[in-house]
Parts: sequence; structure tokens; C-alpha cells
Amino acid sequence: MLGDYVPDEEIEDAQSKAAEVKGRIEKLGEVNPLSLQAYEDEKKRLDEFIDQRDDIIAAKKNLLKSIEELDQRARDRFNETFQDVRKQFNFVFANFFEDGQADLILTDPENPLASKVEIVVRMMGRRLKTINQLSGGQKTLLAISLLLAFYLVKPAPFCILDEIDAPLDDINVVRFNKFLRDLSQRTQVVIITHNRATMEYADYLYGLTMERPRESKVISAKLADLEKITQLEE
Repeated sequence: MLGDYVPDEEIEDAQSKAAEVKGRIEKLGEVNPLSLQAYEDEKKRLDEFIDQRDDIIAAKKNLLKSIEELDQRARDRFNETFQDVRKQFNFVFANFFEDGQADLILTDPENPLASKVEIVVRMMGRRLKTINQLSGGQKTLLAISLLLAFYLVKPAPFCILDEIDAPLDDINVVRFNKFLRDLSQRTQVVIITHNRATMEYADYLYGLTMERPRESKVISAKLADLEKITQLEE
């Protein structure tokens, strides 16, 4: 039985391809019997690196999400506290300046955590002013107003002030001390001062004296008791 006839062209083409494949095999050299094990080892290392990469990517996503949540929480708390401070700032300022108004304005309200804060005031129905347009005494009362506004938003059992009334004139000292008297109904106010007018508003006085050289002594007085003694002497 005769086989199917194969054209010479196809035989030559097959022989050419076989020779090409044989040449490529010869170029590969001898087969490493441990190549399969080496492949498995390298694949295992690659899988470990991929798992570590995936863990890092997942950790990055979680970290970015946490940062976003904390940032939003900080924004909310800042805005809430900022509005409370604005309200208290205007309240305290109005006590120092009759018919006065004060406000805090964010220059970049869309980015409150990085925004600058402008302080503007209006006194006796006049136009708004920035802090740079105020006199020295007005700046002092403005700073005191802002300081006390922060305190009213986050009060503490004690309010300690050191020579805060020193730059004030007599009229503003009276206004300042009247406010402190009202504040003392809610918290204990301790003020270090050399101003006589401020001392007259105090309930208790504490001071240092030197009766003898190099011997300091703490003295105290309750003004209510001193007033009784003065009345008896009269």
C-alpha cells in the first residue's frame, strides 16, 4: 500500500523548522535537573513579595482613610470651637467697649485648619477696624478680650492673670475689674497686680513684705474684715 504523496517543498520546510528548533535547543545548553526546584523557590519568594506589596497597599489605603477621618473630625471640632470663641469674644469685648462689636474671620474658610484669622472690631457705631488701626490701650483690651474668650469656652477651676491690667488706664481698669467680679461668680480668679483700683475689687489680698533685712514675710487680708474694722473705728 502506497502512502500519501508529500511534496518536496513541504519536506524541505519541515526539515528547516526541525533544524531551527534543534539549534535553539542546543543553544540552551544542558538541562539543569534542579531548575524546577529553583523555579518553585523563586516563585515562592515572588508570591511573598506580592503579598507584602498587597499588605502595604492595603495599609496605605487604611492610613489615608484614617487621616481623612481625623482631618474631618479636626475640622468639625475647630469650626465648633471657633464659633464659640467668636461668640464669647464679642461678649467680652462689648463689656469693655460700650456698643462695641468684635469678630474673628477666617481668610480661607474652605481650609480652616490652615487659614489665617483676621480680627475686626466696631466701636460706638463706627466702621470696622482691623487690629493694626487700634491704639495701644485698645489693642491691650482687645487681647484681653480674646484671652478671656478662650477661657470662657474652655473654663478651668482657676483663672490666673499676671499684671494683665498694667497697660490699662483708670477707666478701662474699672471695666476690666467689673468683668472679673462677674467671672469670679463662676470660677476663682487670682490676679497679680500693683494697681490699687484692682486691689479694691478683690476679696482677699496676699503680699510680701520685708520687716527685717533679708527676711520676707507673706501677709494676707480679707477686705470685708478690713471694711468692718474701718466702720467700727469711725
